[in-house]
Order: sequence, then structure tokens, then C-alpha cells
Amino acid sequence: MLPCPPLYLEEIRTTDIWLLLLVGAIFEAATRVLLLLVVKIKPNDLLRKENSLARQKIETEQKRKLGPSAFVETSKLERAVLAKEKELLALYDKRKSNAAKIEKYIKNARRLLNLLVFVLYYGVAVFVVQGDVSGFVFEADEAPGGGIPLPESVTGGSILQVMMFPASFLGLANKMVRFSLPEEHKERGVGALVVLWSSQVLVEKLMDAVDAYMVA
Repeated sequence: MLPCPPLYLEEIRTTDIWLLLLVGAIFEAATRVLLLLVVKIKPNDLLRKENSLARQKIETEQKRKLGPSAFVETSKLERAVLAKEKELLALYDKRKSNAAKIEKYIKNARRLLNLLVFVLYYGVAVFVVQGDVSGFVFEADEAPGGGIPLPESVTGGSILQVMMFPASFLGLANKMVRFSLPEEHKERGVGALVVLWSSQVLVEKLMDAVDAYMVA
């Protein structure tokens, strides 16, 4: 562990943080439940058709083993199996198409929510730490006992980059957050989008467990 100076809050918007956490959690929970019910969990009608097909396949195989004496019945069962398989394939294609549409709507809704929060909280930091954060992490050659070599870029920059390294250097999310902050808080503040995303990630992980239980 690398020692670091203590951090003290200079400003915090408690109400806004709770609101953003609530909005993010509700949005993520609602969309994941929708996907679970509509896309991932098969309806009872589809399950009945699948069970019926499985029984017909077993019956067909049993008739086939009887040989030529059961040729007519075997042919009827084989045609019935083919018809059922064709019907199920059509249902699967329809579900796949519906799932793609729903996922597209959710993706657009998430973008709209991010844009709305970005606009509403533009120029606002939900919390700001005191003092200079440039020395928050030791340089690699100053780490006690050698430590773990860290890139020099981690030692400076914003508090968000330091606390969330290396994720803070991936993609455009960190740049969006910093761009939305006022100039005096760019290095020491955290934007509203970070709080929103944090609640969404938490609910996403919880819903992954629910999905695994419900779909298994």
C-alpha cells in the first residue's frame, strides 16, 4: 500500500448526490427488469411448445426403432416434428428481433439520460476536495520499499484520475466529466455523471446475480 495525504471535503451537494444515485439506480433496475422479463425469461407458451417438441422427438425415435412396421406413424411424427421446429424457429427469430429493438431503445434512453444530467449539472461539481491533489500518489521512485511502479501520469491530474486509475484513462467518459466541471474544480471536483454511473454499475452487478438465478 502506498501512503497518501488525507483528503478533506471543501464542498458537497448531498441532496444532488442522493438524487443522482436514486435516478441511476431506478433507471438501471427498470431497464434490466424489462430485459429480464421480455428477453431473457421464456414465456410459458414457448416453454410448452419446447416441451411438446421434446416429447414428440422421443416418441418419433421410439417409433423409428420399431422398423418398417411403424413406417406410417413414424412419417407422421417426423412431419409433426419438422412443423414444430419451424414454428419454434419463427418464434425465436421474433424474440431476437424484439430483443434487439428493446436493447436499442434502452441504449438511446441511457444516452438521453446522460445528456440530460450533463446539461443540468454542467458547471457543477457534486463534491470538491480541499487543497492540492497533485501529490496524492507518490512518484514511482519515491514509493517506500520500491512499491509498485506507477506511470508518472498518475501522480498528477485530477482527483478522479488518481482515485479511479486505470479506468479513468479509458474512453471519453473521464474527459466528459472534467469538461462539465468549472475551471477551478477540474482537478479537485467530481461531476454528476460519475455519481449517476456509480449507482448504475452497482445495480448492474446486482441484476447480473438476479439474471443468473432467474434464467438458470
